[in-house]
Amino acid sequence: MSDSSPHSFYTELSELPVPTSPQFVSSDLIRVSFSVRDHQRNLKRSIQKTYFITPTSLSSSLSQDSSDIQASLISPSNARTAVLRELSEQSGKKRFVEIWAGSRLEASLQVTSTHGSFATDDILSSLSFSPTESALLYTAEASTHTPSSDPYAKFRFTPSFGETLCTKKRPTIFLFRWRSPSSITTPIPFKSTQSSPPTPTLSALTFVLPAQDASPVPILLAQAIFASESRVFATGYEHTQDGRLLGIKGCFNRPTGIWALDIPPQGLDLSQGQAKPEGESKGGDKTELTCTLHRLTPPTRSPRSPRVLFDPTSASPTRLFWLSNPTGGAHASCVSLHSLALLPSAEGAAPDPTSSQTLVDTQWDPKPDEFPGFYTEYNLPASPFLRLGPSASASSYIVAQSLWRSRTVVLLINVDTGVVRNVTPGAGAGEENEDGKEGLYSWTVLTTNHRDLVLCTRSTPTTPPEIMLGRFDASGGVEWRVIDKPVLSDELQTALTSLSTSILPIPSRYPVETIVIKSKSALAGAAGEGLKPYCITIPHGGPHATSTTAFSAGTTALALEGYTLSLPNYTGSLGFGQTHVDALLGRCGALDVEDCVASALHLVRLGLAQEGRQGLWGTGSPHFCLISLLASARHRPCTPPTPPHTVIGQHPTLFTAAVLRNPVISSGQLSISDIPDWYYEEFGLPFAPSSLIDPPAYDLLFRASPIAHVHGVRAPVLIALGEDDLRVAPTQGLTYYHALKGRGKVVEMLCFPGETHAIDGVEAAKVSWEAGRDWFKTFSK
Repeated sequence: MSDSSPHSFYTELSELPVPTSPQFVSSDLIRVSFSVRDHQRNLKRSIQKTYFITPTSLSSSLSQDSSDIQASLISPSNARTAVLRELSEQSGKKRFVEIWAGSRLEASLQVTSTHGSFATDDILSSLSFSPTESALLYTAEASTHTPSSDPYAKFRFTPSFGETLCTKKRPTIFLFRWRSPSSITTPIPFKSTQSSPPTPTLSALTFVLPAQDASPVPILLAQAIFASESRVFATGYEHTQDGRLLGIKGCFNRPTGIWALDIPPQGLDLSQGQAKPEGESKGGDKTELTCTLHRLTPPTRSPRSPRVLFDPTSASPTRLFWLSNPTGGAHASCVSLHSLALLPSAEGAAPDPTSSQTLVDTQWDPKPDEFPGFYTEYNLPASPFLRLGPSASASSYIVAQSLWRSRTVVLLINVDTGVVRNVTPGAGAGEENEDGKEGLYSWTVLTTNHRDLVLCTRSTPTTPPEIMLGRFDASGGVEWRVIDKPVLSDELQTALTSLSTSILPIPSRYPVETIVIKSKSALAGAAGEGLKPYCITIPHGGPHATSTTAFSAGTTALALEGYTLSLPNYTGSLGFGQTHVDALLGRCGALDVEDCVASALHLVRLGLAQEGRQGLWGTGSPHFCLISLLASARHRPCTPPTPPHTVIGQHPTLFTAAVLRNPVISSGQLSISDIPDWYYEEFGLPFAPSSLIDPPAYDLLFRASPIAHVHGVRAPVLIALGEDDLRVAPTQGLTYYHALKGRGKVVEMLCFPGETHAIDGVEAAKVSWEAGRDWFKTFSK
């Protein structure tokens, strides 16, 4: 429900449904779950939509609310659906694992007392059917009620996975079995003529490491996926030598590994009516099944997201795929895609890691029109495979999204040769064309049907996400079809047509470019005759991330207020080649600031903005706020090996207001962050678990921090703090607030209880956006 006032577009835009869990029920039936923000109730709801598609028609039906479903999965045969359900009752939360065969509940087990909450995030979640569809893997938090002789067990420190995952400390893989498999490879439907079904069992998978894979640090397994009834692949997350679990949100460089996990024979048998598989041992109020692990990846890489390709005829596993980045260094970088052959003759033996190959490797310094490297999400799509060509000689492909400069595109990767094709319409363009925005769309790959269909979304700053169905032909060509568009009010549709988007290169600073969103009317939103619209620069965070042309409710709503927006992709941004990622290391706070200032000045030269009518808006990142605060202070940071500069000091009237979210103001005081390695690596310092900030290091970091230049701040500053932020302690922003206040500067601060670094709660996000909008209205006059 949206208000019709001129300043209420944020509400309508932010309440548009966002696809979260898409699945093919069959080639002509698709089921998609959506997350919806409800401002009236101040919560996020879940709805589900089903699409029935034929070559000539399209119909859909809406299921209004499915918020108790935490996760669901359709089986490979499409005969079953697994559901992880959590109900909120007066007595507390109750959790269930359910298996549905069509509309019939085939198996159900309440697991409330067995373990904690289900893991449904991108990093720790697992949900996988065994090949015979007789067992299910999922991840949940281990129970904290395990009996112990340790009187202090309840209070002993256990590290968490950091920002947004503070309650995730002991993720555990659980094996839910409700039938005994009668075949290793062939799915066999449950026979309703049985006198009584077996009693479902649940086992927590524990493991023993072989001597050659022994690790001196604890390993936690997640992202589990079946390859056969007895073989599972998973991602292992490792503690550091000093007992940390480095924060993993947005960080692709953590110590991880891909592991082969073998389920013992007693875990494969489920006799009818038996309460638990023979050979299991009790572990508190749950059974435990001890498995053997074998590491498949080297410690120099940070792998994740295992995916298994099955032979379409025999249903046997043929290849294992995964993503990886270098361990350490930049928190995000060019991604590599790896594969490992799974030989049938090797069943029961660990795969040979030396036979793995890199299908897509790092790209260093590509030309503007060349493939810049693979920059995908933390995971591959849950179902990434396509099989194209004549049945006798069909080839398999992986389809995934990837950053390509300032867009995200759809890539088709041959699993045998590693050849990469960009199959996105309008690839290479950066301006709106006569048809609308073909060259500006950013795409997200959702899922495939394992054959010739792929489901995606596409969007631009002026086009909210549309669901697209792509149908591939035998040669790899693809025909795209819109199957769902968001429903917009007439007023909003008209307003969106008043905006234009373009991608502008910044002269003499290749490959830096900025996304500009502005009114098509040159003087729209001007404060007076002859004035350009107020221009707000919104650098992305990271620093190793990217601003793209994808739709963002807050950004679009701000543009509809009459502002010109500039989203620069400075040196260090992803999607331009690894050389430009590495170029920022050791020059953080210098080179990136120069690029952002150059972008702002370029818009002035083009007549799209004017000096003295520009501001900075934070996006919830430590790095962005570092840029913003340094810029608003009119000082160059002294970050070796780059000598001090006075670029921003030469333009003291460039930025007139700043809005900052959870800002970093003193890099040397970030030791309580969940990512303490960040400020070491970005500022050119060596990092190790034993690292401490000594006086020389603190001096370097202090001189490169906004707090060192607080006396030079002229711009009015609005600070927004999430009180539960683990990435940047709220004391950083609080310290800066008092430092500015004590020096007579114009500063205000909003604090949001229960909010983390992103300040993404329904009410908090709206309030922080409205406060920022009003701040610029006040100081843009």
